Amino acid sequence: MDWLIFSYSVPTAVRSSVRVMIWRQLQALGAVQPAGAVYVLPDAAGCAQALMPMIGTVQKAGGEALLMRGTGPEGMTDAGLIALFHASRRVAYDGISAAATRLERLTLATKPDARGAKQLAVLLKLRRDYEDATRVDYFECPARAGLDAQLTRLHQLISVNEGATPVTQASMARYRSATWVTPPRPSADALACAWLIRARIDPNGRIRFANTVAPGEIGFDLDGAEFSHIGALCAFERMVFAFRLGSAGIDAIGQIVHDIDFGDGLFGRAETAGVAAMVRGWRTTPRLGDAELEARGRVLFEGLHAALEK
Repeated sequence: MDWLIFSYSVPTAVRSSVRVMIWRQLQALGAVQPAGAVYVLPDAAGCAQALMPMIGTVQKAGGEALLMRGTGPEGMTDAGLIALFHASRRVAYDGISAAATRLERLTLATKPDARGAKQLAVLLKLRRDYEDATRVDYFECPARAGLDAQLTRLHQLISVNEGATPVTQASMARYRSATWVTPPRPSADALACAWLIRARIDPNGRIRFANTVAPGEIGFDLDGAEFSHIGALCAFERMVFAFRLGSAGIDAIGQIVHDIDFGDGLFGRAETAGVAAMVRGWRTTPRLGDAELEARGRVLFEGLHAALEK
């Protein structure tokens, strides 16, 4: 495969801040250093463009920089380089996982009604660190597996306070061919729940749009309903936890819906603004009835799931 090989040198008389700045930029790009002042990146979209300004910085400092495309440094195989990338990402992922484990222990040692903003702030930083690490995880480091789920479980633990109803496990067998109820002009949270119901929980169920639930019906994204908000969990997140449906794609959708619903920017996924704008546009279009909104939401979240599950 093709690689980008970047090498540079700066005169010793130049202050160290230039070297530190270049080193930090290379680290942020996820470059690996197989030898000396040689750095390697995959020839992926955006990598070469990100390296070009560094060349100018080095030259302005009186140094020399070289950027080449090739099959890799002499004596290094593709497998060997990929192993270096995995090792680099593993350090980042292991650090995040260790910090998440410490936060979980601290949270478990804290009374439920005292869990809140401080723990969520730490979790938000861990989420940002995780997103930064995955952004330059060019070869899907195995250490990444399970970390997203660990952070999601930690979010649930922190968000449920003493005054909230616990998130209990639910058996799908109890919810077959049911009537599900959610308010008219369904929100992004309700549309995501409707998709999850039809795709995973109750494919033959009926969805009714109303503000009240009749006996025997199941409410979602509706005040006081069985699947409504709990603590800092939106209805979709609660439903995922209750039915144990977590996966890479479903967890990612939960993060998008959470940020739309609460507006707290906890997860900060790139897809959130687009999904929010699309749903907002649909809901403010009078000619679109509730059933049509639900059908469009089903297509939207099915597509998101297919893309994010990979």
